[in-house]
Parts: sequence; C-alpha cells; structure tokens
Amino acid sequence: MERPAEFGSLSHQLRAAWHDVRPAADLLNRFVSWFGELGFFCGELIRALFTTRFEWAEFAHQLDELGSKSMPIATLAGAATGVVLAQARAKVVRDYLVQNFKFDDTRVKIIGLGKSGENTMQILVYAGAAPEAHSGAQ
Repeated sequence: MERPAEFGSLSHQLRAAWHDVRPAADLLNRFVSWFGELGFFCGELIRALFTTRFEWAEFAHQLDELGSKSMPIATLAGAATGVVLAQARAKVVRDYLVQNFKFDDTRVKIIGLGKSGENTMQILVYAGAAPEAHSGAQ
C-alpha cells in the first residue's frame, strides 16, 4: 500500500510545527510539574502534622541553641540602635538651642546619654573649647 504524496508533506509540516512549539511545551510541562510537586509537598506536610508526634525535647534544644547563640548579636544591635537614637536626639536639641537661643554653634557641644525614663532623656550640654585668641604681631 502506497502513501499519498500529501501524507509525506503533512508529516514534514507537523514535525516542523512541533519543533517550533517544543520549547513552549517543555516550559508548560515544567510549570505544571512544579505545581504538582508543590501539591504533593503540601499534602505530606499536612499528613505529617497530624500523624507524627511532636518532639518537645528537640524543640526545647533548638530554642536553646538558637536563643543562646543569637543573644549577643541582638544585644549589640540594640545597643548600637540606642546610641544612634541618643546622638540624633542630641543633635536635634543642639539645633534647637542654636536657632532659638542664638548660641554660637562652634562653642556648643552635646552628648546624648539616652532615655532615662518614659518621656525623659538626658543630654549633657557643655561649652566647647574657647576659640584661640589670635594675637597680633609680636
């Protein structure tokens, strides 16, 4: 049995079309596969939540490990934040004093000492070094 002439050209056209569509089909296949794997993972997670017993001892051990190792970092970060905020508050007070009380800003020095209460802060304002007097020709 012989094939019609159109059959060969149709087969060739389908191969050419599949060659053009193949990258998009592969991308769609990977996309659908990813969602399928995600669905399987979520199903296993939910099943494990209700079938596996919770290991309290391991949970406490992990909290201890994470907590004791992260405490110094958290303490240093908090201290650094406090110093930055204290200095920023001190600068605001310095600018206020210079603008409203006509202080010479080259002679005013301020150190922020941090918050001392709920609505109070300590700022030390002191006179800076006096400008050197320029003596005339000697």
